[in-house]
Amino acid sequence: ISQRTTVYMIFVPTNFWEQPFFSSAALEPADRQAITNLASRQLVGYNYLALRAVGDQPGQGVPRYLSTWQALPEGTFVGLEKFQPPWEDVFAPTNAAGTAGIRIAGFFVTDRLPFPRAETRPPYPLVPYIAFNYLGQLTSFESDPEPITIRPAEYIPVAHARIAHSVDRQTGLALLEGPWIEEDVPPGTRIRTYQFIEIDALTGRARLIKRAAQ
Repeated sequence: ISQRTTVYMIFVPTNFWEQPFFSSAALEPADRQAITNLASRQLVGYNYLALRAVGDQPGQGVPRYLSTWQALPEGTFVGLEKFQPPWEDVFAPTNAAGTAGIRIAGFFVTDRLPFPRAETRPPYPLVPYIAFNYLGQLTSFESDPEPITIRPAEYIPVAHARIAHSVDRQTGLALLEGPWIEEDVPPGTRIRTYQFIEIDALTGRARLIKRAAQ
């Protein structure tokens, strides 16, 4: 990790503005605008956040996002199963050699990371994330910088379908409403088109796993 500190990869869940933080008096106009801008990033958006950088004074880190908010390629999104609670999982068979299947556990979540901007003041909403320590190993907010031990790997399902939104006719921005999935396969078969990104907890290395058709 070039930042030499823990980096959090934050994902944009659906309907995140329905959390209590949205009515907080601490929200500034720039925060509300950022929330509106992220409405179109539900299930597809991500960004990287560092809570401190080399040179920061001890205990006085300055949070900063390392990029603008990005989106997965058109026609793909993070599978809904990944946004379930972290203590729940879903079994998914694959066609990987020697692998009967994998268990997809929900993202870790925390309300200790500034969102939607680095300058946003608490309280913060619960956001799903994965984290890499300074060695590139998977960690969590609670265990940082020690690598996680409860999961040998992180599995992120990537589904193939179009995410659509209702749009404000005047601004052209997505409305603060949940998205819908425009599937090009029969109902209930979307999981056939899943692929999985496997991230090894100790090395941080990623590989692509394809799911076997059913």
